[in-house]
Amino acid sequence: MPRKQLAELLEKLREEIHAEQSLSGEDREQLVNLREQIGSLLAEGEDHDLPESSELMSPLQREIDRFERSHPSLTMLLGRIMDTLTKMGI
Repeated sequence: MPRKQLAELLEKLREEIHAEQSLSGEDREQLVNLREQIGSLLAEGEDHDLPESSELMSPLQREIDRFERSHPSLTMLLGRIMDTLTKMGI
């Protein structure tokens, strides 16, 4: 169930990145890269080892901290992604 939830959240993040006009090109690129990195975890399937926590969680936390004031909806979505990754044991 967490993998399905994560896939749904990543799709919402893709939509939010596309819709958020106030993101700089650099911010947009960093979010797209983070989304792709998390998405590759889903593509690997459950048989593969989960990455070290710091490989995904540290960059995710940095983005949450960075967008906390300027993009609250993005921050909330990133927080939900982080919670889902935690449920997956990452």
